[in-house]
Amino acid sequence: MNKIGICTFYYKNYNYGANLQAYALSRTLLIMNNDVRMVNYYNNNRFYFYASSIKGLITIKQSVIEKNIQLRKNAINRFLNSLPHTKLFFPNTIANANKLFDCFIVGSDQVWNPDWINLFTSLKFVDTSKVTAAYAASTGKITLNENEQKKIKEAIDHTGFISIREEDSIQAIQGLTNKKVEFVLDPTLLLSADEWNKICSGRIVEDEYMFCYFLGNNENLRKVAKEYANYKKLKLVTLPYMNGKYRKVDDGFGDKQLYNISPNEFLSLIKYSSFVMTDSFHATVFSHIYRRPFVVSNNKMSEMGCRMKSLTRMFKTEERYIESHDDITLEMLQVLDKKVLKFNTTLYEQEKEKSIEFLEKVVNS
Repeated sequence: MNKIGICTFYYKNYNYGANLQAYALSRTLLIMNNDVRMVNYYNNNRFYFYASSIKGLITIKQSVIEKNIQLRKNAINRFLNSLPHTKLFFPNTIANANKLFDCFIVGSDQVWNPDWINLFTSLKFVDTSKVTAAYAASTGKITLNENEQKKIKEAIDHTGFISIREEDSIQAIQGLTNKKVEFVLDPTLLLSADEWNKICSGRIVEDEYMFCYFLGNNENLRKVAKEYANYKKLKLVTLPYMNGKYRKVDDGFGDKQLYNISPNEFLSLIKYSSFVMTDSFHATVFSHIYRRPFVVSNNKMSEMGCRMKSLTRMFKTEERYIESHDDITLEMLQVLDKKVLKFNTTLYEQEKEKSIEFLEKVVNS
């Protein structure tokens, strides 16, 4: 049985999609009969870690919003702690992880984003005797400047098998190496709806509802969401302040504002919704997995939209992807309402098979 360490943004990451992709990759490798653990890593020294903890303890006065946000963090932490993981490593101790594993896989999510790449996600700490791979790594960009290319090339040089999540990024990555760069699916797409149902909570909102999951601050999305919920006579369910702090745009947004929500309950909110409106890649993934009517939009100035575009292209749901938040209108949603939403899974099943084959190639090496 192979001992595999997954290197991803796991430690104290309060993003639902990031946590669920970590679970999905570990679960897939476990199904393939491997011994898998998340590598727990804090990208700063031990002194800073303890100083930050003490600062948090002596902060006595908290606003209601801060307390609610802490409830969310606690719910997510309970989920993270349920995943098999190592003790916490630091930059000066991470090399000790080599004693635990035969293979290290970095991914998925934006582990190769040039702004965030580090000793850990570049696998620079791994002994050359170990098998290394990047699974569905994402740069968060399509084009790379010279400095960004240098950072990613260093990661590539320390990685034996390379796969990327966005098709549009492959050309830029392939130009940096002679190694084969393959396109694979985000880990969340490797598990079936039946597999996700094993951890999905039961229905938590009794009324018929529209679920809005917004990571960004766009006001138009929220305005149109209210209009559409009224038009369809749906309760508007939201997760406010997803950036981890107060933002005015979320004040009063939603008939039901939820905080104490685990990743298991996040799945439930999508599964049982009548409509999903989001700017999130992973909320869009689960809308496809659970076959829910949805619309997703992007910040027109951001290259991160390439992953939503790639996803909807694969399922033939492209008309549900809107290039700019400000282009969404009530009239547009009313038009989409009248169309039958079909999820074409032919290409998805083919890509899923290729993605599993990539992982098999890694672990069998």
